[in-house]
Amino acid sequence: MSTFLPWAHEEVKQGLAEWKATGSQQKEGPIALIGLTPESRKKVINQLIKETRRKVVRLDEIKWQVWAQSAVVQQKQLAKYGSVELVKAFNDSGKFHPEQYLRNWLKEGVFNLAEYEFLKLQLANYAVKQYPKAILDFGHDNALLEQPEFLARLQQLFRETNARVIYARPLASVEETLHTLKDHSTDVQHIRKALEAPAYRTLGMEVAPF
Repeated sequence: MSTFLPWAHEEVKQGLAEWKATGSQQKEGPIALIGLTPESRKKVINQLIKETRRKVVRLDEIKWQVWAQSAVVQQKQLAKYGSVELVKAFNDSGKFHPEQYLRNWLKEGVFNLAEYEFLKLQLANYAVKQYPKAILDFGHDNALLEQPEFLARLQQLFRETNARVIYARPLASVEETLHTLKDHSTDVQHIRKALEAPAYRTLGMEVAPF
């Protein structure tokens, strides 16, 4: 991590500085919605739209294009293809959408934990800066950060941008929640991990039960 984090810190620092220069004076920031299932998020989103009349931006739909521009991905491409010219030829060919090859890379474990969590942090930074008045649907995984340093930076980002963070989940114990959601997902272990993760307990968020 020692060779990765220095420039990662600078990118996040620069993003926050740009936000302060352009939009930090706004009293109300974006609404960041995190939820375990599409059904739970949809219910809360519909209510938020009625209350705020804001547009909805789903991070799962924009993340592939955002990540494709990241220095993390560009470094991986350079290591894979060997030259800047070949990387450019690959990107210009249009044969593979970023979602296609990035999904494959995630399955193959191309990114280590620090790189993957930085991509998530970079996505959050992009979203709150580009859509400061939107309802940001983070999905169930895009705010799931395990490393304390990255989690602290996400907390800082939400504070700096006056984000209202909402977590859509049942008001129940972990075991009761798993029982409630078992029909909505086959990945019980992933749901348990999300429920017990520090990211879902310490972001200073409000809970929207469903």
